[in-house]
Amino acid sequence: MAVDFQEQGYSIFPGFYDVASQIDPIQASIRQIVKLVADKYGVDAPCDTPHEAMTKGIMAIKAADRAWAGEVYDAVKQIPAFMQLVCHQDNADLFKTLRPDSEPGIAAGGYGIRIDFPSEDKYRAFWHQEFPAQLRSPDGVVFWTPLLPVTEDMGPVEICPGSQKEGI
Repeated sequence: MAVDFQEQGYSIFPGFYDVASQIDPIQASIRQIVKLVADKYGVDAPCDTPHEAMTKGIMAIKAADRAWAGEVYDAVKQIPAFMQLVCHQDNADLFKTLRPDSEPGIAAGGYGIRIDFPSEDKYRAFWHQEFPAQLRSPDGVVFWTPLLPVTEDMGPVEICPGSQKEGI
């Protein structure tokens, strides 16, 4: 889908990351974290595959105790493979293409892995602009990358095309 970034405020780049070398290691680490937290608390959480851990496993932990799911959330943001993805040169190169007169940087504390549970609003990230939330450059770019197939029942990210033109 070709979208004019300057006009619409977003672009979609299918296949931008290499799944085998960049996404699979993150998913494998998430699987291990879910398994470790489940074992720690004695929760029967399916974790045979990354997909199972990231869907059924995390839900079993959440059902047992919401705070335990928070431990998973805090841990997954520290995965080395995720940090490598955040800092990958391809991101900086794409940023330079999208914002030619800006210098790429990473908003400390502005990166992470979202774990949103369907039908749970308490910790959900609602509509927002990144600049006021991060207090970084108004030329910032968000690289949003799903780690699971996104389906409507999951409550996928919603984009408001052109809203960046309204200003902060």
